Amino acid sequence: MKVWIAGLLGLTVVAVGAAIWLRPGTADVAEAVPSEAWRPAKQVTLSTPEGGTRTMHLQQDPRDLRNATMQRITEFDLRWNDAVQLADSTPRIALAGPANSLQQLARESRTVELSDCFAQGRGFWTAGLEAQARATLAFMVQAPSGPSAELKAAQVNLGSWAKVVDACR
Repeated sequence: MKVWIAGLLGLTVVAVGAAIWLRPGTADVAEAVPSEAWRPAKQVTLSTPEGGTRTMHLQQDPRDLRNATMQRITEFDLRWNDAVQLADSTPRIALAGPANSLQQLARESRTVELSDCFAQGRGFWTAGLEAQARATLAFMVQAPSGPSAELKAAQVNLGSWAKVVDACR
């Protein structure tokens, strides 16, 4: 008797499902997403200066926006690298000018126009640049006894920023 009731119930569910599926006007009319508009998210695991990790899901921006952002980042990074090279080749006693330039550029990084994908990693970028500027100031004030905590934080943050840039471009 139980098998007979279960069978009847199963047939009823199938019949109702078929009736709904075949009823006119109830077909799914979802619009297909154009292939050029669909962009998969990339999962990126980033290191934090505290020793942990953070996972981000980054969705690439449209090509023209992505290229414009990469152009702005590249132009800024050229100026930053020039300032770092100048600071690295300057004697400790004369580091005030180059250290000031690094601080100004680190502050300027907060205002560089970034697209949505890149903007998600801005915190790593600015924190890395600011830490590197602080490491230069610390070196100017005293002799380092190995890599400073600021320099290590700069390396971790800028390494995470590089992963964001790779995922977004």
